[in-house]
Amino acid sequence: FIEKLSDIDISILVNNAGYAHVGSFLEVDDSEFKVADVQYLPSGLADLEVIKSFRNRFKKIGRRSLLASTSSIAGTNPIPFAATYSASKRFVDFMTWALAEELSTHGVDVCCWKAATVSTKMTKYARGLIAVSPQSYASQALSKCTSGVNSGAFSHELIYAFLQCISDVVPMSLIIKVFGKRAKKGADRVKAREESAKASSS
Repeated sequence: FIEKLSDIDISILVNNAGYAHVGSFLEVDDSEFKVADVQYLPSGLADLEVIKSFRNRFKKIGRRSLLASTSSIAGTNPIPFAATYSASKRFVDFMTWALAEELSTHGVDVCCWKAATVSTKMTKYARGLIAVSPQSYASQALSKCTSGVNSGAFSHELIYAFLQCISDVVPMSLIIKVFGKRAKKGADRVKAREESAKASSS
């Protein structure tokens, strides 16, 4: 795949690989580490080759390019029982912040979207005050391609700002406990559904 990239004129790359797993780190199988592979690799090996083509493209024809990634509000704070997922999203944030500065002189805009709840299959088509449709989220997020690390949708920006504020005044240990309890409840629900499905099929 990477060898074929040199033959393609790429101006936009969107890293949208996502895999969420919740559960105890001590009780999961190799699927937990699939999170790291899915989240890190698109922002590493493949991106490196594409970024090189962006640089050459800017030198040759003077046209700008875009490197965008989907992150998550989950990367704002560490989350027990979703440890690898939240850590992988923090990785995406840090890569974006660093590359936005480093590649600015090569005509490359770099951004990532720290989404909260988007009503998709991954979130069981969640509804609520902060949930937005994929169409609405995409429309808002694409208008912020030159904004670096951002939350895409306006309602998600408010949530991110709130989380940033409380992290300045509330001890991180307390924040981690609160998020961990919520994640554990979600993990327990997933486990119960899986056990129920196995019992039904047997």
